[in-house]
Amino acid sequence: MMKRTIHLIAMLLTVMVSQAQTSSAEEYFNLAARQYVKEDKLAALKTLDKGLQAHPGDARMLKLAEELLKEQQQQQQAQQQQQKQQDEQQKKEEQDQQKAQQEQQKKEQQEQEQAQQGEREDGRKKPQPGRIAPQDAERILDALERQEQGTQDKVRARMRPVQRRRIEKDW
Repeated sequence: MMKRTIHLIAMLLTVMVSQAQTSSAEEYFNLAARQYVKEDKLAALKTLDKGLQAHPGDARMLKLAEELLKEQQQQQQAQQQQQKQQDEQQKKEEQDQQKAQQEQQKKEQQEQEQAQQGEREDGRKKPQPGRIAPQDAERILDALERQEQGTQDKVRARMRPVQRRRIEKDW
């Protein structure tokens, strides 16, 4: 009779321990799922890590952890792609601006050379020191206006509203 009572108590303890472990795994899963729904993915991953350490074979926790990691990788890839596009666009704008400036300088240089050759061929006198020919003044003003327009375009591009990003805190 005593053996039977001890055996019955041992079986009850075994059932209670296995039931406590099952509810523990379920508690980990439920807590992680709530954290995920609240957009606290880092905490959800930590909870799943602890739960999987305590219950390494739990399929629901493994599946949720896989989904969280997959979503996190997709977000990182999207951010990297967006950053790459922004960098490429900025680089292209800078190259276009440099090209336009080089073309403008080349054009101005050619015009100056033509003006100098034209004056000499026409037999005209060189402009007096301290004075600018009206054509030169007009070209300088046009160049300044184009440069100012480029600067304003840059400022407008920087003033555009930036998309707000949700910051995940790692603490």
